[in-house]
Amino acid sequence: MAAAILSEAIGTSAALTGIRFPHLAKREENPMPVSEIQRTELVNRLVNAIGEESTETLMQCILPDGRDQLATKEDLKAVEAGLRMESADVRGAFAKLRTEFAELKGEFAELKGEFAELRAEFAELRAYIDSSLAKQTRLNVMMFASFLVANWGVMLPFLIAS
Repeated sequence: MAAAILSEAIGTSAALTGIRFPHLAKREENPMPVSEIQRTELVNRLVNAIGEESTETLMQCILPDGRDQLATKEDLKAVEAGLRMESADVRGAFAKLRTEFAELKGEFAELKGEFAELRAEFAELRAYIDSSLAKQTRLNVMMFASFLVANWGVMLPFLIAS
């Protein structure tokens, strides 16, 4: 039914066989754009065939936002080129980040070695402090014992006499 109305509106006798619109089967690679005159003529024929309201609805379905909103192959190529450049930039940034992370990994390995050295030095220092404290404690005990013996030696004659 719709094909018959369109056929009547555009003035062709397209048969409802395999190809409904034969002129669309032989599309050129770069077809000429439809002029405003051709578009207006088509709209006028559609108004006569299916009415003004139906024509308006059909035309809105064909190009709802207008022809200026359609992307051309050149537009798509430009977007593709832009995306390729951006993805190359992103790849470059990631490569730079990988390099920086590798450097950081090397620096952390160095720090890990330095911390191991510090742990060993602290262990030596702890052992030295432990032995020094032990020596000091023995010295203090010996001095205290000798002081006690000396004091008892001085006080013992007085304690015996009394």
